[in-house]
Amino acid sequence: MGTPDAFVLYSGDEAAYRAHRAVLDLLGEGTFVGGAPDLSAVYDTAVLSGMHGMFAGFFQAVALGHATFRLSRARRGVPARGPLSGPGRVSPGRVSPGGGPCRRSRRGSHR
Repeated sequence: MGTPDAFVLYSGDEAAYRAHRAVLDLLGEGTFVGGAPDLSAVYDTAVLSGMHGMFAGFFQAVALGHATFRLSRARRGVPARGPLSGPGRVSPGRVSPGGGPCRRSRRGSHR
């Protein structure tokens, strides 16, 4: 709000909007959508519904990608690592440069 990047929807009396447009545009770029008093709320709901759907789709895609990544690592025998490996998950372990689990020798070095 208060920048040219913001946009504000207005509806209702068009003459009142035009008379006060200079002051209203200080809040952001104003758009008059029609004479019905509730029309700006309808437009706002439509925009927010689209935005919420896009965010839900994005987070669903991220969750599927993460699950696929973890499943592919589990199938290769690579233990879970990082901040997402918590209680109930495979505990972090050592991984060889080739991606598989390391075997420890008696001296503690990796093979």
